[in-house]
Amino acid sequence: MHTRLNTPRENSITFDDFEDDFESGKIVLISDEAHHINAETKRDKGLNQSEMFDLTSWESTVKKIFNASKQNILLEFTATMDLTHEQVIEKYRDKIIDVIGITASFVETTHKIPLLSGYSQSSTLFELEAKPQANKTQKDYFIKSFGSSVIKKALAQFSQYLFSNLKRLFPNLKSLSEFVLSNHYLGKIKVEVEVADETVNSLTQESKLEIVTHLLDKLSCQLQGENVEHKGTKEFKPYMIKETFTDKELNIVNDGEGNKESGIAQSETTNTALNMDLSSKDWLVFNEHYGTSEEKTSGQVS
Repeated sequence: MHTRLNTPRENSITFDDFEDDFESGKIVLISDEAHHINAETKRDKGLNQSEMFDLTSWESTVKKIFNASKQNILLEFTATMDLTHEQVIEKYRDKIIDVIGITASFVETTHKIPLLSGYSQSSTLFELEAKPQANKTQKDYFIKSFGSSVIKKALAQFSQYLFSNLKRLFPNLKSLSEFVLSNHYLGKIKVEVEVADETVNSLTQESKLEIVTHLLDKLSCQLQGENVEHKGTKEFKPYMIKETFTDKELNIVNDGEGNKESGIAQSETTNTALNMDLSSKDWLVFNEHYGTSEEKTSGQVS
């Protein structure tokens, strides 16, 4: 219909038909995956009224049919509306009825997450293959059953889950607690945990945190695909590199067992091969390093 309306032929349907021939001009338009009809909205504002009218985008066709009568109704449904785009926000400012939340496909999927047991936590592949595997069992959990404190601790490890960033994705979101508990967001998400028999029914707080962190990392990939965080510019201005760095707070869990370096300052590590006072190094923009042993090693240059 889009093609026929925009390349009219004899005895073919035209935009005028929507004004005259349909009963009282009452038409209901239902647009699924409605983010596809914003091509015109996202164009530069430098077009005059005549040029805008001549556009033959899907959005233009839908708009002309909808505007043919004041009694027409347009219902739009989408899970990936770009609410970070200035013109899109303005277009829907007084039109959004509800923001559904995280996509149903993610919420309704039971996400399988294996946890390492005492048998499989081996330092090398050869040792891992040589050791017998413990019997494993599975159990389903709603992640909200792990408690808000665990979930919020996991959320704090990702800048994407700052409330200000979540609010851009989900404009109707009222609080971080709603994101954690509501069935529209994390409240209905289920995981299938695979772990040694003796611990599957009594997960430790550390295991719960590991599970939620793994899930949130998986979810963040999906949300990033739906969110356009940065919009390009045609103008470029020079800035000093030191002016582009900002402070960022990280929450890193280190139980103190083994030789884990993550979360330990490089100036405070007991590993003498890695210990270094970075605040005196003028070649590094940071004054401290809290990364893994591999990351700390890569930063050691003379």
